[in-house]
Amino acid sequence: MQQDAPSPLTDKARADMWEAVAKGWAQGFVGQTGQLGKANDRTKSAIGIMKRCETMVNAAR
Repeated sequence: MQQDAPSPLTDKARADMWEAVAKGWAQGFVGQTGQLGKANDRTKSAIGIMKRCETMVNAAR
């Protein structure tokens, strides 16, 4: 049984397909927005906590 060759995509169909692909990628990265800033802030916050603890320990000596 011979299968028909797929018909080429129209310009609109191609544009719709790529729009759907782009939206999928965009939605996947929305949740990542700002995550690096939060991670960097955790390090800065932890260092600040350690410095305050060291100051309290040194003051108690």
